Amino acid sequence: MSKKKKNRKENTTMVVDEIIAIEKEKEETFKNLSTDLEEIRKFDGVTGYILRNDQTALIDLEDPAKLVEYALLSSKALETGQKLPEILNLGPMENILIQAGTVTVICKTVDENKINIFMKKGTDTTKILDVLLS
Repeated sequence: MSKKKKNRKENTTMVVDEIIAIEKEKEETFKNLSTDLEEIRKFDGVTGYILRNDQTALIDLEDPAKLVEYALLSSKALETGQKLPEILNLGPMENILIQAGTVTVICKTVDENKINIFMKKGTDTTKILDVLLS
């Protein structure tokens, strides 16, 4: 009987250790993405970004008064960008590029992290995506 109890305890410990390792990996991914976004924010024409997951959000916008508008735009864009490829059988969404008026937005999901980068229309998006994909 004591052997069963010991096995349960060992199994529980293993599961807890795995959960802790996964959480550390998620935190590390978020930290790496935030570092990349800080670099991207310095690029000419980039006006801000939103990085969020289920637990944390990091926001850096040139015009904080537009936070609600940008958050709504980015949320709806990601939602639509994930549904449209399913409807059309195109495979999973990698990046969404939106150009409207004077604003361009890149939307991307990395693991459980949702990234939205806002920039002036005409900004070189290739350089930005290179940083995110490296």
